[in-house]
Amino acid sequence: MKLNMNKLIYLTIFYIITAIFILAGCASEPAKEIPPEAANGVLNLTQWDFESDGNIWIDGEWKFYWNKFLYYNELKNGLKSDKSNLSDKSYLYAEVPNLWTQYQINDRHLEGQGFATYKLSVKTNLPPGTLLGLEINTFSSAYNIYINEKLAASNGRVGKNNAEEIGEYRPQTVIFAIPDTVSSGSSMVSPASSTESEAGSFDIIIHVSNFKSAEGGFWNSIKIGSSKNILAQHDYIVGQAFFILGVLYFSTIFFTFLFLFRRELRYTLYFAIFCFLAIFAIDMSSNIIITNFISTTNFNWFVFIWYASTTWIWFFWLLFLNEFYRSKFSTLVLKAYFAISIISQILYSFTTPLFYTEFTYIWYFIETLILFSSVVIVLIAVKKGCKRAWLNLICVLIVLISYIYNFLYWINEINYNWGEFLSAAVSVFMLIQIFIQAERVKQFYDDKRASELKFLQSQIKPHFLYNTLNTFVAISRYDMDQARSLLIDFSKYLRCSFDFKDLGQLVPIENEISLAQYYARIEMVRFEGRCDVVFDIDDDLKNDFKIMVPLLVLQPIIENGLVHGILPKPEGGRLDVSIKKDQNTIIFSVKDNGAGMGSETLEKLLSKDILYNAARSGVGIQNIDSRLRSLYGKGLTIKSTLKVGTTITWQVKV
Repeated sequence: MKLNMNKLIYLTIFYIITAIFILAGCASEPAKEIPPEAANGVLNLTQWDFESDGNIWIDGEWKFYWNKFLYYNELKNGLKSDKSNLSDKSYLYAEVPNLWTQYQINDRHLEGQGFATYKLSVKTNLPPGTLLGLEINTFSSAYNIYINEKLAASNGRVGKNNAEEIGEYRPQTVIFAIPDTVSSGSSMVSPASSTESEAGSFDIIIHVSNFKSAEGGFWNSIKIGSSKNILAQHDYIVGQAFFILGVLYFSTIFFTFLFLFRRELRYTLYFAIFCFLAIFAIDMSSNIIITNFISTTNFNWFVFIWYASTTWIWFFWLLFLNEFYRSKFSTLVLKAYFAISIISQILYSFTTPLFYTEFTYIWYFIETLILFSSVVIVLIAVKKGCKRAWLNLICVLIVLISYIYNFLYWINEINYNWGEFLSAAVSVFMLIQIFIQAERVKQFYDDKRASELKFLQSQIKPHFLYNTLNTFVAISRYDMDQARSLLIDFSKYLRCSFDFKDLGQLVPIENEISLAQYYARIEMVRFEGRCDVVFDIDDDLKNDFKIMVPLLVLQPIIENGLVHGILPKPEGGRLDVSIKKDQNTIIFSVKDNGAGMGSETLEKLLSKDILYNAARSGVGIQNIDSRLRSLYGKGLTIKSTLKVGTTITWQVKV
């Protein structure tokens, strides 16, 4: 049964992972096997149908003008104008997307700080006025995007120096209409001079400046498509981000309160902080809620929060792993990364993004090392046989693979149409972690309850032990057969008290019945006729090892009835124990004709204010009621009348 449950868990996780990655793949629209790319500053989409072929990256060779902000009319007429400074050598064909530090002019790589103009001529067979859309990630550090002469989108304020520029990070989606090339621009073009090939064509002109970051340029792809498809993709991206942020938000709250209620579960605090910091990092990468305000007001603060939160995310992840799977290696990695985090935080606090963004690639390398180290930490735990370590190994491997893919995607080494996978990986990671943490919390309470039960089992009540031995000595003086019988029952009672193969909450019903019967026999001999315990048990339940019932419920309730109900009466009394099966329910009943209780005592019996101990056994009625409610949703039913007796019943579902 345990093996089947494990298979079910792993199959569930597998199907969750598969479903999320399928959804992530379906998020991108279908595309042709070999989509067209820009060449020599022109992207020919005349054979591309946005409705059937989907959206497309506008990557490839763009015209690139360094340290110039040029506009549509200048670019359109500049080469023909004697007044223009433009010449055939004033631009180069630059591969997009890429950092402009990768470009060379006069055999020298460009600097990270500067400004430039990118231009791409797009040819389509669509009529003027057709609505298209652009899915824009970001440039460094500010940009303006024009469709011909019309401004379509902007981020921050471009400038020719640091004082003029205002940096901003804000991915966005824009919709525009294909301009009419016949009347486009300040100088009118006659219809006769417009060829059919110009209809539906337009120029995308981008001004980019960077004086806030170490490297600048057109460093992320732009996607173009029909307005419908672009808006659908935007809605998916936003929905995906909100889903992940929602999971992280509620995980933060849940595990924070869990730590406040159970301070010994320190890993819950580490995981809560990890989720909290991940909210900032993911929100900043998608610019949804929190960071939308920060990025538009102070670019330096935006980058500071982004880098700092990402740095400490990994620290609390390692702290969490070290708490989960402590080893010499995990402790060493944690200490090393803590030192790196402190140094990094000092850099973020006392330098500008222009300086510390120089080390971005070093950070990529460190983060990759952390993920590989995490794999080693969990593998050590797997080797040790730690529970659910395999699930955490799946988590780490998923994030590692997607991170490597995304890193290659970010640096433009790969650029598949389906985009990045890290969001899907984070979704899978969080789902698995929530499952693991929920099970770990359950295990904590199960272990705690098992420890309590183990403690109760280990305590042979001193008075009961002494009185039973004294009774044995007294009886042995005149009735050796009865003394021998009492000693046998006592030894069996001790064996039942200690000999539990599983310290969980459930045991075979035969164990519970045997323990109660041995206890009752001993008490009847001890009190020499003052109490009589009668069992009425269905025959098919007496030796059933398959039916599982809660541990240490029946015997303590019988003990409670004898000590607090029967024995206080001078004449003693009788206690009837009934165990019956009704379909899928076992009905227990313990009834005595003893002292009984008044209504006030009965009301307080199950309250948290009074722990009604059963003859100093440490197993209270309230404890038993609580355990039954947690297992079956219903606890003890107690009916009692003063000087008449008490009846306690409960039910167990099987």
